[in-house]
Amino acid sequence: MSNYTVFTVGTEDYYDRGIAELGEKFKKLGRRDDYAGGFALRTPDDAERLIDEQGKRGVWAVYALEADWDTDTVPSSNGWWHALVKSSRIVCKIPTKPANEPVH
Repeated sequence: MSNYTVFTVGTEDYYDRGIAELGEKFKKLGRRDDYAGGFALRTPDDAERLIDEQGKRGVWAVYALEADWDTDTVPSSNGWWHALVKSSRIVCKIPTKPANEPVH
């Protein structure tokens, strides 16, 4: 995991199916004229914090992206997280903490 510098969250069933069916072609959308860019988080713990804040525990999961934090993300105008500016390959799912374990 240490090679990954950008993480995201997504609907677990959809993302797992996308990785299985599309492999390297499955990407998280970056910024477009009509879209600010997908969630970009610095660490898996940050991603889990966002899941909890959004009330999506058990619905969303954490995924590693093939992206560079410094060049492929920018601070979001919608919150403390970053936004993805370049569509990036979703590499793999990151194991998450059980629903009853607090994330700090």
